[in-house]
Amino acid sequence: IIEINGKLLAREQVVILENLFDHISARTYLETGYCTFTLFKLLDSELWALASRGIAHADPNAGNIMLSASKPGRLKLIDWEYAAFGANQPVLIWAYYMGFIRMWLTKYMPPGEFDSLFHNSLSPRLAECKELESSALEIYGKAGRNELSRAQTYNLIKSR
Repeated sequence: IIEINGKLLAREQVVILENLFDHISARTYLETGYCTFTLFKLLDSELWALASRGIAHADPNAGNIMLSASKPGRLKLIDWEYAAFGANQPVLIWAYYMGFIRMWLTKYMPPGEFDSLFHNSLSPRLAECKELESSALEIYGKAGRNELSRAQTYNLIKSR
């Protein structure tokens, strides 16, 4: 059981050790001129797959996203210290991911281009749950402006 200030965070802690020797952080890829559009599409697809399974990684920064050097198009997330499993609103978790990523990826691509790609990806994901559109846009905006505290992120993940 993991508790902080008397609040239950998890019933058990799991440590997974994996070989990341052939992986490079997204930050390093971007600093060496990696295509931002390609990275966006990869993150969009992979993070949607996680969100669809109810997995919420609360810190998807460029240092925690590792790209395979030997298998292009493969990525791994590291630093699962802040994560939740069993989240039940994948569109909102995905919107959080994309807003968070917007903070660092727009250092390498125009913010308007990122927003356009986000909206193009959002539409098909809302097909079955259109009522979540305003919530998804609000979360995307707040995460993209770094306006979500750690506590608000936890509340988002656990209450959805």
